[in-house]
Amino acid sequence: MRRITVFLAAALTLSAMAGCGKQPEATTSTEAPAAEAAAEQTQDEIIAELKSAIAAAPAYKSVTINENTTSTYTSEEIVNANGGPEVIQQDSVYEFDASGDQLKTHLTGSTNGVTLEYYSDGDNAVFVSDGSVYSGTTEQFELAHFKGADAYLTDTFGDLNTLVDCASTVSKEQVGDTASYQLTLDPRKYMDADEALLALEKSGNPIKNAQLTIYFDADGHIAGLKKHYEFPEAINDITDSLSDFDATTVEAMPEATKTFEELEADREIKFHELFDGLEELNDDAEETEAE
Repeated sequence: MRRITVFLAAALTLSAMAGCGKQPEATTSTEAPAAEAAAEQTQDEIIAELKSAIAAAPAYKSVTINENTTSTYTSEEIVNANGGPEVIQQDSVYEFDASGDQLKTHLTGSTNGVTLEYYSDGDNAVFVSDGSVYSGTTEQFELAHFKGADAYLTDTFGDLNTLVDCASTVSKEQVGDTASYQLTLDPRKYMDADEALLALEKSGNPIKNAQLTIYFDADGHIAGLKKHYEFPEAINDITDSLSDFDATTVEAMPEATKTFEELEADREIKFHELFDGLEELNDDAEETEAE
């Protein structure tokens, strides 16, 4: 079982190096001395108010998103070195700046101690790792955030109006200047509205439970999103906090020292080095258990 665990961690790290797949509980500024009781509203009234708030959210040219993702694997086949659930933690900071002629982005992410960094300027992008700067295009790196903040949030959380339509219950809380809406999603409606979730259901991993919280600041911006969803053998939590609206700037990309093709070659070398090292660690662990 440990062999499965360390190989899983290695695969996640190495796939992130190439930029494949989505990026992976930051604190949203929602605290105040005391919660203010909202007037009694019906579910339909809260949903209508929420949809209006989503539609009226102010547009912005730049923003910073702090993201925290925690994935807990509850399967008995995927455990950590101590025999408990494997937990993969990822903290990321996304910076978006579309105030100029073309979109610029900057991502710094850390997954279980491994740090990754990307820059983009229009269609051009670089990946920074171990002192090397690999050049490429946003299409080659295949990261959702290269299309902008709105596209990234939709890719991560889904279309908000669609998710509201999937809610079985919804409630509202006002804390200081922040209004939050908590939605419990109907698993059947949620899966039917999401092709990826339908594919997981067909493979034997239907979603069992899902909640979404949407936070609005005093200016009406969507200031935070929080999603909790459970599968038969995994629990995922994602929290995004948005700040510095129209005040985020992205510095120029560092000069590349290697090509995307060299990244693929380096990744292959690192994979084999890591694989060999993990094999040795697993053999040592198995020998210790035998003793």
